[in-house]
Amino acid sequence: MPMENRNKAEAPTDTLGTTAPSTGGFAIGTIHRSDFFRGVSVLMGGTIMAQLIPLLVLPVLSRLYTPESFAVVALVMMVASIAGPVSTGYYEQAITNPRSVRRARALAFIAMTCTVLSTLVIIFALCVAHARIARALTLDDGGLWLYALPLALCAGSIANIMNYWLLRAGKHGLQSSVKLLYACCNAALAITLGTFFSGQGLLIGFMGAVTLSTLWGLFSAYRHGMRPTRLPFKRYGLPLMRHYREFPLFGSLPATLNNIALQWPLLLITAHYTLTVAGHFSVIRNLLTGGLMLVALCIGQVLMKHLNARIHAGLPLWPFFSKVMAVVALFGVAGGVMLYTVGPWFLRFYLGEGWEESGTVLRTLAISSPLVLLGVSLAPALLALRRIRVMGLWQVFYMLASLGLLLFVALPFSQFLGVLVVTECVVYLVYIAAICRCVRQHDQGRTKRG
Repeated sequence: MPMENRNKAEAPTDTLGTTAPSTGGFAIGTIHRSDFFRGVSVLMGGTIMAQLIPLLVLPVLSRLYTPESFAVVALVMMVASIAGPVSTGYYEQAITNPRSVRRARALAFIAMTCTVLSTLVIIFALCVAHARIARALTLDDGGLWLYALPLALCAGSIANIMNYWLLRAGKHGLQSSVKLLYACCNAALAITLGTFFSGQGLLIGFMGAVTLSTLWGLFSAYRHGMRPTRLPFKRYGLPLMRHYREFPLFGSLPATLNNIALQWPLLLITAHYTLTVAGHFSVIRNLLTGGLMLVALCIGQVLMKHLNARIHAGLPLWPFFSKVMAVVALFGVAGGVMLYTVGPWFLRFYLGEGWEESGTVLRTLAISSPLVLLGVSLAPALLALRRIRVMGLWQVFYMLASLGLLLFVALPFSQFLGVLVVTECVVYLVYIAAICRCVRQHDQGRTKRG
């Protein structure tokens, strides 16, 4: 096992497997700083390239497919993202923790078993309630594409499990290659099918890309130690699940609530407005959220590292934290203004005819984008402070606020979109205030202890 992973396994962890402060933690972090940044740079490079590919081919796809086709793919991805954390029990997150390879293999096997069982449950539910689901979502074609959901969930969850195995093995390049293969195959299949064959090529291309990238992930993980394992359930498997029970309890459930809150607006728009409107919304929301999350991930990782270093050194956090918050806020406001003013014009040119309404969606969503960027960027401070409960409570609050949008579905779409943006602004303002309060409380407690 790489030294980095061995140190992670030996250090005390909190309920989500985050390395807790230890006496030699700061020194170890200094020694391995270059390896850490090298791994992050490889992962981030692959992520950036994987996101650039769909962005570059989007003008081609928008001229081959209708907004309805994009809405169908978005709905499949929505269900997979919501059910993903539950389908694996979040046990894949624990794969990097144990020293023993056998124990790590057992965790991977448990996660895969949970995935298969979850897939079978969804297949059964579709067989029983397919017609009712199609009517609820007002799907004119009967929603035959709903049967793509089990495959998307199963393949995506297994790919995620293999991703954590490769992370344990320190194979960051292979982790990036899985994302790149998915992006390349998705683009190539969608363009080819849309040009020469099927009007459903966007969905078929997505399913084909998910399957191929999952197979590549399985092969790569097998080459680096992932093997099927015999698991006596009562003697070994059940005690192992109990030992790591905090992952499904404090990881899977909050992550699922957060994903529901993120995806709930698309479900409401699909059910109460036209599929065309849902297509415009899903394309813009995915582009905007993808970009915001990528930038926030970079900022959040560096912020958490520096906060941990300051905690270990006994230094106050607020002076550094407040400066980072001010810079991110300034950057977010500048980006939001640019999206609001220039974005609609660019989209008309970039996406072509029939996508004019996407500009209106972008202009409205741009209003809340600075707060979303700031909230997600600062959230890792709660992990550094080991205040995970605050994060979980906010995720519950976010879900409840999103569910409240159901009260406004009778409004015209433009007004409903305005209510959505106001809701996001309020929710993220609460989140930012809670994070700041935790940082200030930490510094006040440090002053009293001093």
